[in-house]
Parts: sequence; structure tokens; C-alpha cells
Amino acid sequence: MEILLFDMDGVLLEARAYHQALREVVERIGRALGFRQVDLTQEDIHFFESVGVTSEWDSSAICHALLLERVWELDPERKLPTQPPLPEVETHDLSPPDFRSFFRSLAGTKSEAVPSLADAERLLLQQRDHSPTQVETLQGIFHNARRIEGSLAHRMFQELILGSQSFRAQYGLEVSTTSKGYLLTLDVPALDERQTRQLNEWIAEGNHYAAVFTNRPSKPSGDFFDTPEAELGLKLVGLESVPIVGHGSLAWMTQERGLPMDALLKPSPVHALAALRCALGESVDSALQSSVSLVFAGVVEAGWAVLDGALVTVFEDTVKGLQSAHAAREILSRYGIGIDLRLRGVSPNEDKAYSLRAAGARVYADLPAALRSIIVPESGVSEDHL
Repeated sequence: MEILLFDMDGVLLEARAYHQALREVVERIGRALGFRQVDLTQEDIHFFESVGVTSEWDSSAICHALLLERVWELDPERKLPTQPPLPEVETHDLSPPDFRSFFRSLAGTKSEAVPSLADAERLLLQQRDHSPTQVETLQGIFHNARRIEGSLAHRMFQELILGSQSFRAQYGLEVSTTSKGYLLTLDVPALDERQTRQLNEWIAEGNHYAAVFTNRPSKPSGDFFDTPEAELGLKLVGLESVPIVGHGSLAWMTQERGLPMDALLKPSPVHALAALRCALGESVDSALQSSVSLVFAGVVEAGWAVLDGALVTVFEDTVKGLQSAHAAREILSRYGIGIDLRLRGVSPNEDKAYSLRAAGARVYADLPAALRSIIVPESGVSEDHL
């Protein structure tokens, strides 16, 4: 039995939409704070991801806080509204903060190299003294980073990636910009039509399975709210038949179990474990229930035994997914279920490639190159044609 687990952004998709939205949000916030120009480069974003900050909701909030703290050197009372529109202000001559330096320091705050927003908040408040009002403002930015009503950066980001029509439909809110949505117009599939067809054919063969495990927002379970961004991505890639374990269902399960926010997302073993069960045809809700019971209560259901001896290959562009898969293998091994785990890093960026290699992955510049080492030996398809 062979199972392929794919991350989405940076693996199945070239995530131009999220990256472009992040750049624009940070640039607009900078302009509203009087900076002449704030330019995040693609290399900056890859660096953020290489040190473990892979959510643009988080990185945009951190950049917002750093920009605001920098401008307090001129105006200690300055702050922005939590919702558009942005104010028009006079420009100043302050240079933007050194984003990379802060993210590098943030990576050193945790031994697992997976920093959180709480780590970013603590680090920023430790670096210099702030007034009580400034502390409250910074805490608001971090605590509301993933809330549409409480975060300026989050609100602008969601408008840009979803587009005007979809944003109104999903949130029931009016938009501040008019856009078709970057998810539909900017993202690029990593595989061409022929390569996608070959992958689908490989999955259709006996004893071959696949699933996507992504931190992207996705259709939620229960009454939890989330947006179907993972489903949009999978449709764009042409792999609609592949099951998804995304943020929506994991956040729902987190809420159901009374766990901390994002407790079940990568690098949690629950994410990879649920993806393995979904790849074999189980529903997302059932797979999550079984995975949470295994990890937190040691309940070994009969459905886990089928994984014994499975060859599992993980395709990731950041270390969180690799850590999730490693932890899943260790838990299964604890109960006598052995999987043969292969880790495939996918990134042309050297910062990210370094992190992936350090986590035990063999690194490839793109997904077609990584897939050749998996599909070609089994399918007999020539590397020249994949």
C-alpha cells in the first residue's frame, strides 16, 4: 500500500495569491502609517516560512505590529482602525523595520522552530518598553490576527484573496476594494494537464491512495465558520477527487474538544494521521475523531491496523508538515503499527530547502521532480514524460 500526502501551497500550487495579498496588505498598512514604501520580497516571505511562520494571517499581523512600533518613534500615540478604510497621512523619513531580523529572533524562541503568534507577542513586548496603551494596541493586533472583525490586516487579506463577490457571500460584509479574487486569478498549479492526468491515473491504480493536508481554510464541519479556500485550490489543480484535511474541520474538532487554537494543525500528529485515514476513504469527521482519540487517549481502533507496512510519502514546502508526519509515525509505532515514511521537500528557495533538509527531507525544486522518484518506478512512465 502506498499513500501520498500533499501540502497545498508551495507544493500543489505556486501560492502567488497568498503571497501577493500579504505584500499588498503590509504595503498598505505601511503607507497608512506614513512610510514612503514598504516592500516585502518573495525572499522575505520564504524566510518567514523557513523559520516556521507559514500563515499569512500571522505574518501580516507581525509585520503590522513591527511597523506600528517603528512609527511610535515619531508618534507614540499612532494606531490604525481595526477595519477599512485606511487613513491618508503625511509621509515621514523613517525606514521600515528589519522584518527578517525579528523573524530570525522569533525562530530562536522555541526549540522546535515552530514559533506562534504568542511567541511573537512576547518577543516584541520584551524587546523594549511600551506604554500601557501601546501594550494594549499590540496585544489587540496579535490576539485578533485571525478574526475578520478585529483585525485590519486579516480583513484586507481576505478581501483580496476571495474577491468582492465571494467575500460578501462568505462573510456578509461589504468590501472596501473591488477584486475578482487572487485565489482564482493568481495561483498556478504545480503540475500541467498531462502531469495531473498521470497522477490521477497513479492514484486510481490498486493499493494507491492520496490526500491533501493543508492549513488552508476549508469547508468546516459542524457549525464552525471557515472559507472553502482549500477546495478552490484543489479544483484549480485538477485533483477534485483527492480528500482534504484542512483548517475548517481541524478547527471544528479543536472547538469540540476544548483544545487551544490550532492545537490539531501541523505540526500536530493529528493532522497527518487524519489525512492517512481520509486517503483510505474515511470521512474527515470520522478520521479526526479516530486520530484525536489515538493521540490524546491512546484508543487504538481497528482501522489503524490497515496502515501497518504502508509506504507513506509526504510532499511539503515547510517543516511543520514533516514534523506532523514524523510524530504520526512515532505514535503508530508505539502501538505496533509500522509505516515506511519518505519525506520530500519541495522548494527552489535555499532558506526553505535548508530547513527541509534539516528536518530529514530529500529536497526537490518542484513537485514534478519530486513525483518522478515516486511514480515513475511504479507506473513505468518515463521521467521525460512526467
